[in-house]
Amino acid sequence: MSIQLRKTIITASLLFIADAFVLNQFTIALFAIILGVPALIVKLFRARKDGERKKLLVSKAGIYALMVVLIIGANIFNNMIAERRAKDIIAACEQFKTKSGRYPEKLSELVPEFLSKVPSAKYSLTGSAFRYFARQDSHALMYEAVPPYGRKYYVLEKKVWEFVD
Repeated sequence: MSIQLRKTIITASLLFIADAFVLNQFTIALFAIILGVPALIVKLFRARKDGERKKLLVSKAGIYALMVVLIIGANIFNNMIAERRAKDIIAACEQFKTKSGRYPEKLSELVPEFLSKVPSAKYSLTGSAFRYFARQDSHALMYEAVPPYGRKYYVLEKKVWEFVD
C-alpha cells in the first residue's frame, strides 16, 4: 500500500471520528460529497492518460466514499440508540406518574427507583444529553437528532413525537 493511500485512510478515519462522534452532524460527510466529488471529477479528467494516477485517485475516492457511508451509518445508529433510551425514560416517567400521580419535575427523580441512572442519548460529544422540560401542563423529553438543529421531542401528555427546527 502506498504512503498516499495510508495518509488517505488515516485522514478519512480522523474525519469519520470527528463527524460521527464529536460533531454528530453529517457536516464532514456533506463537505466530502459537495466539494470532493467535483474535485475528483476534475482530477480524473486531468489524469485520464496516467493509469497509475487514475488508480490512486479512484482508490482515494473509494476510501472517502466509505467514510461518508460510515458517518451516515454511525449517525443513524446513534439516533436508534437515542430513540431506544428515550423509550426507557418515557416508560420510567409513566411508572413514576402511576405511582405518584404526576410526571417528574426532573429526570433525576427517576433514579434509582425507575432508572439506575439517566442515560446519555448518544455516543457523541455534542448533542448527547437528553433534555427534559417540566411545565405545569406539559412535560417533554428531547434529544438532538442532528445537532444543533433537528431536535426531536416526546410530549408525555400527548404521547407523541414532534420535531423542532
